[in-house]
Amino acid sequence: MSVATADVISAPEFRAAGTDLSERRRSGLSCGAIIDLGPDTIGVVWNADGSARIGALTTIAAIASDPRLAEAYPGIAAAAQGLATPQIRHMATLGGNLAQRSRCWYFRNPQIACLKKGGADCPARSGNHLYHVTFDLGPCVAPHPSTMAMALLAYDAKGRHRPAQRLVDLRPARRRQQRRGGQSACVR
Repeated sequence: MSVATADVISAPEFRAAGTDLSERRRSGLSCGAIIDLGPDTIGVVWNADGSARIGALTTIAAIASDPRLAEAYPGIAAAAQGLATPQIRHMATLGGNLAQRSRCWYFRNPQIACLKKGGADCPARSGNHLYHVTFDLGPCVAPHPSTMAMALLAYDAKGRHRPAQRLVDLRPARRRQQRRGGQSACVR
């Protein structure tokens, strides 16, 4: 494994509900410290000018079912309503949807060093790229997986990050180790 790949895998990551992060940690694609989003980031706050602020830990289901959001920002409500399954919508959060990593099978494969993991090229360019981007404008052709990001972008939404309240490192003494079958994993 290259130093660049190890740096990407061990970088700190945000955790909202942990739906996507849990899978990446299980498969060894994420081993760094976890930055928990604070509990004060739940809900929709309406400003005097009619604009809304949606907290990072607000569930997708809450966004989809909010009648005031649906009236003021129908694209955001429609994106939330069409996202995944009802079970996922009730668990997933806006912050998690925005922070999730690429669904590219080359990125998700621990044996392949793609650009996003510090590799020299994007294997999706010459390999199987059926579900990747339609516009080839950059070195990596893996699309961002967030449905909500596109809806928020359409409304020229702005993200704001306050300093993290907690940094949770689940495994302080980490190193990379090969599991049976060639899969890599994070271990103590």
